[in-house]
Amino acid sequence: MNEIKSTISTFHAIGLEETNAKAALLERMDTKYAFRLDVLPSVIDACREDYDILEINGNRLLPYETTYFDTSQLFYFHAHHAGHGNRLKVRIRKYNHDGASYLEVKHKNNKGITQKTRAVYSDNLPVSTQLMDPQFTLQQHLIKNNLEQTILIRYMRITLVSKVQKERVTIDSLINFSNAERQVSMPGYTVAEVKQAKSGPSYFAQLMKSKNIREGGISKYCLGVIGLYQHAKKNRFKPFLHQLNNQSIAYGTASSCG
Repeated sequence: MNEIKSTISTFHAIGLEETNAKAALLERMDTKYAFRLDVLPSVIDACREDYDILEINGNRLLPYETTYFDTSQLFYFHAHHAGHGNRLKVRIRKYNHDGASYLEVKHKNNKGITQKTRAVYSDNLPVSTQLMDPQFTLQQHLIKNNLEQTILIRYMRITLVSKVQKERVTIDSLINFSNAERQVSMPGYTVAEVKQAKSGPSYFAQLMKSKNIREGGISKYCLGVIGLYQHAKKNRFKPFLHQLNNQSIAYGTASSCG
């Protein structure tokens, strides 16, 4: 990671407030990519003139923790696998740079638009109770009862913000998935996501095309579920998974899901 840290140190930095002002993008179009970690320094270096970088407390490579919730039958995962037009992800995201935690609901509709709604998370109340918050009213018909903690994902994130349009690119590396019994890691791979107010030209997307890195419609949550839950369906994702080298997934054990 030293080469990556050296490369991102040359970017013009902006703070969280400016990032949110330029590209909060709680409603957006998402495009995902996965590629080898050793390609990342050249990818980032090519973005210097077109993107600023998010910096918080002097850090540009930021640790994240995200806990996802699903039913025991993995309803939300299988909705994604089946390609349903209206689907949710329910999660708690912890921002380690300031200790803040938010309960978030991501709703992707049948037009391909992702809307993220969030509220401050409280350790003192069950997630099911907090999901009754009026902020989540629009998603109530898709929120399931008896949600349980399914997977914890830890990773390091770089956030790039376009200098010329409403676009943000998140680049996640050192990704680790765990539940109560196992852990799965992707030490040699990066997952990047282009987030735009509406579908349109993107320098990062053009860069991916120039490097023969194809768009892939699979999230970190789905990758983790496939690795941790043997009964999870994966036929729909096989073309994407085939792109990943067999050495990219390393298995181990975990004592808890966080």
